[in-house]
Amino acid sequence: MTNTEELIVYSNSRNGLGIRILGAKRATQKSGIFIRELLENGLAQKDGRLKVGDQILSINDESAIGISREHAVNLLRSAAATNQVRFRVNHFHPPTSSSEYQKLLYDDKSTDDDDDNHRSQNINHNRNNNNNLNDSTTTNEVREKKFSRRHHRQQRSTYNVAYENSKREQQDEMKQLDISSDALQALLNSRFKLIDLVDLLKKFHPKCFLNDEKRELQFVEQLSEVNSDGRMTLKDFERQSSVLLGERVNLLVPFFSSSTHSSNRNETELILELRRQIASCRVTIDELQTKISTCEKSQRLSNEVELEYEDLLKYLYEQLHQFKINELNYLKHIRSNDQLIQKLFNYLSIYVNQPHDEHVLTQ
Repeated sequence: MTNTEELIVYSNSRNGLGIRILGAKRATQKSGIFIRELLENGLAQKDGRLKVGDQILSINDESAIGISREHAVNLLRSAAATNQVRFRVNHFHPPTSSSEYQKLLYDDKSTDDDDDNHRSQNINHNRNNNNNLNDSTTTNEVREKKFSRRHHRQQRSTYNVAYENSKREQQDEMKQLDISSDALQALLNSRFKLIDLVDLLKKFHPKCFLNDEKRELQFVEQLSEVNSDGRMTLKDFERQSSVLLGERVNLLVPFFSSSTHSSNRNETELILELRRQIASCRVTIDELQTKISTCEKSQRLSNEVELEYEDLLKYLYEQLHQFKINELNYLKHIRSNDQLIQKLFNYLSIYVNQPHDEHVLTQ
């Protein structure tokens, strides 16, 4: 079995890549993410570079090794929302020959079978319980059930009306957000921790619980009954929170600056502000012109000083050269005088050694 790495870049990915991935539910340090299926007519299938059984090493330069399948799905959604996805993948030859891929595929199929069996057992168990309950239920209990169902139906209809109204208002607010609809849908369909969503709700809607810890705990328990893994999409959280709290909940609006703030300002204030900015720009321009003229003067002075410096250096070099010439001439003159003195001493020594008259010697 051989493998090769490749960098694959997909553009125009906001509509999805058309892939299904395979990974561990509880990641370890070496857990991998693999391509399980390429959907028909999907972007990945039409491109042809990605194959079933390939291992995804990174998604948009973020490592995909040692993460769970759920984490990888969130990374893919976030990357697709940017309209460009960069995969670094590992191709196996032959395809699907990786032992880790085969193990994950077997575990995933076993989990699906177990879930189906567990679901069927729960259905049968609920049927038996319902039959026993129907046999033992009295007339008063039936009446109470009918009344509670009617009350619940009325309450749910009230919540549905409130939710529909809040949904329309939310859609109107979403139209003002400066983001594309595809990116917005990807963000709304992303799954987050329930605790983080509740903290975000308390931050932007501080009056929803009124510092009532019991009410907050009851709210979290009601949401946890529907989501056993402690995670849920932002869209579902806003919908269920609006129903449970009886008021509109929108967690996206506080992150974006509304364009209505600038449109509501008075035109006179805008004109005055523009005039102040123009005056400030003129002052800045005058200061820059003054600095430019100063720089030009400094540049001219620098050029003059540079020319004088060059002339001074030239004069010094000429004087130094002349000094060296004079030194050489002086040395030559000294050597010639030395030779003459030597000759005179020789003549004197010869003359002294020969016999002469005392009168001549005296002279």
